[in-house]
Amino acid sequence: MVNGRQFFTRPGSRARGPGARHEAHRALPRPAPHFAPAAPPPPTGRILFINQYYWPDHASTAQHLADLAESLAARGHECHVLTSRNRYKPGEPKLPAAETHEGVHIHRVPATALGRGGFWIRMTDYLTFYACALVKAITLPRCDLVVTLTTPPIIGLVGVMLARLRGSRHVYWSMDLHPDASLALGKMSRTSPIVRLLAWLAAFVYRQADRVVVLGPYMADRVARKGVPDERIATIPVWSRRDEIEPIARMANPLREQLGLGDRFVAMYSGNLGLAHSYDEFLEAARRLRGDQRIVFLFVGGGPRTAELRVAVEAEGLENVRFMDYVPRETLKRSLALADVHLISMRPEMTGIVVPGKLYGVMAAGRPALFVGPDHCETADAIREAGCGFTIAPGDSSGVAAAIERLAAEPRLAARMGEAGRLAFLAQFERKLCCHEWAELANEMIATPARRFTARTRSRSSVMASRSVLVLLMALVVGPAVRGDEPAQGVAQIQAKHDRALIRELAEYLIKNPRAQDRDQAYAALFNKAIEHDWFAENEELAGRYLMTDPDGPVKALAQIIQTMARAQAGQFEVALERYRALMDGIGQNDQEEFAASFSESLAQAAVAAGSYATARQVYTALLGKFGDSPTLRPKIEGEIKRLDRVGKLAPVFEAQDTAGRLVRLDSYRGKYVLLDFWATWCAPCVAELPRLEEAYQTYHAAGLEIIGVSLDETKTAVVDFAKARKIPWPLVHNASLATDLVEAFGVSSIPATYLIDPEGTIIRIDLRGKALAPALEGLLKTAARPKAGVTRAR
Repeated sequence: MVNGRQFFTRPGSRARGPGARHEAHRALPRPAPHFAPAAPPPPTGRILFINQYYWPDHASTAQHLADLAESLAARGHECHVLTSRNRYKPGEPKLPAAETHEGVHIHRVPATALGRGGFWIRMTDYLTFYACALVKAITLPRCDLVVTLTTPPIIGLVGVMLARLRGSRHVYWSMDLHPDASLALGKMSRTSPIVRLLAWLAAFVYRQADRVVVLGPYMADRVARKGVPDERIATIPVWSRRDEIEPIARMANPLREQLGLGDRFVAMYSGNLGLAHSYDEFLEAARRLRGDQRIVFLFVGGGPRTAELRVAVEAEGLENVRFMDYVPRETLKRSLALADVHLISMRPEMTGIVVPGKLYGVMAAGRPALFVGPDHCETADAIREAGCGFTIAPGDSSGVAAAIERLAAEPRLAARMGEAGRLAFLAQFERKLCCHEWAELANEMIATPARRFTARTRSRSSVMASRSVLVLLMALVVGPAVRGDEPAQGVAQIQAKHDRALIRELAEYLIKNPRAQDRDQAYAALFNKAIEHDWFAENEELAGRYLMTDPDGPVKALAQIIQTMARAQAGQFEVALERYRALMDGIGQNDQEEFAASFSESLAQAAVAAGSYATARQVYTALLGKFGDSPTLRPKIEGEIKRLDRVGKLAPVFEAQDTAGRLVRLDSYRGKYVLLDFWATWCAPCVAELPRLEEAYQTYHAAGLEIIGVSLDETKTAVVDFAKARKIPWPLVHNASLATDLVEAFGVSSIPATYLIDPEGTIIRIDLRGKALAPALEGLLKTAARPKAGVTRAR
């Protein structure tokens, strides 16, 4: 559940047009950093980076992220990286689950590593990383700043969740844009509803980030069109390192002798040859120059299109084309300096979607670049402004061949271009400069007051949101691939099925081996899974068996939670309270505050769902008695008790315009039941609750039920767009646009939050949702809701 009042102060402004952004980028040179600030030292904090790959992997995002994390760690920040145990190249050995390197704490999670052979294979790898990364991120300590990259696509959702649930600031580092790339390449259908939803979700992540870091002005334009204000877009290019890559004299490079290249002119393509790149012009240039013994084409690296190129080269017997695998980062200096000219390509439709970062390594090596791609993009602009190479239109293979021949014939021209590139690299694209800009951004984010979040946030919503987002990711990401087939089973259902089998096997093991040395470990795994899924009743007997045989065992508290919640689910709240008090008696006050708040919240929620507000009040009172000195927990508990005390009292009246401009007055609904729903489009539990609300509205609206939604979104536009896409039939008001603050009036501290108001205007139930909603409404509206003979309700 997410604190409702802290999210609505983010300013908005009208974005400038693309032309204005490009001119501003060119007109204002990026200043050199001042590395000895006169002001007091900037604040330091805990920073979490999330990306599928990290050191020692050779993937570009892994290398740049390692540079940044190590740079910020050296400045005093506590840096953590959440990544995969797998490597970018399939088949390489897995990396350790945890280690510290150059002051950076690395947390690696398991995920499948099937490779990049097809859509389903990639999606399987992505989804397993999503699931494991999400669970791990929630269990890590709260971070002041979360930085998510774009590998895999939309991993920024985890950053959005941590921002909402933990109060972290979220920076979205946009290395490339998805699903823009797949749409531009024709890999997805623009008319597919699932693809449109995926595009909406991607834009949602951009809009919700506190800051979006893009690689150049053309990418900034695309991000701005997703609804991100200019002031929340920062342009910081990727970089290379002067301490790793430097010019090496041609004949002093030992790789020339090792590869038998001698004095031949080397035209090199180094790095990933992916779907965003073209190799046709280079292959045709190799055909045209196959008789020139001075020139050799060398492709170093890999990528989805490398296999195609190899087949074409072998089929035509092009002996002037060679291939090498990826080289380790420590030997990249010699590899890049091996080339006399570097080949770079990008399809025109990918402008602003990707920015080939290999140019900066080329410039660092002091070698000219030959770029085949659109005339106006980050790469073409940088080459022209620096004077460090040629830009050639797509399809102009003769131009490629002519440029290579000219450089081979004019070594002084190649040297001048290389020197110009090196100077531009040192002035604009060196690691120290770019990481300094990142450090200033991080300091600004950390210094910004953090959003306040509640224990309610950490308990219920961390679980609900993670399940909801995983299901949503499965539906949106896998959906485009199935195209008309039966929908795949959701991740939550797959996980639940697996966990039920795990619990069953653990129970059988414990029954057969009651004195096993690892019995506590088995019970801990079993009880944790049961609590995670709310499977209390079916595991109550096992919990009782454990407490009987080992009443003071290490997992005693988990067993007590299961027993307590099992009785609560059965509606036996007196027994549940008795067990709860026994559980609280065994809880110490040192370092157990959050644990106690979590299971207390679960019990209170169960009581509220059943309408037993006295029980919920006793739970919060007991928690207050135990941790009344806590400066964070006490206000939360007192707020919840005040909310419980609102039941049975008249609801605050208000009037407001809904998002359609119609006047909504609460007292005009007298004579009807009103469900007041506080929610937001960015709140996963809120969105997950909508189908139940829609069903309740369809079933009971004719019998006297009204729903009024109160949106806590920052902008009214987000609500209007969401309601239109979802076709929400009840009125929605935007709280931030109202003269009366309904959050304050109703005492809302977190969402989703609902208030059921009777025909006389009295609040009779709060927080009705999930499985508790339909029975409560059925009991109140049973007679009126019964349809007349021959009439079928619309579904």
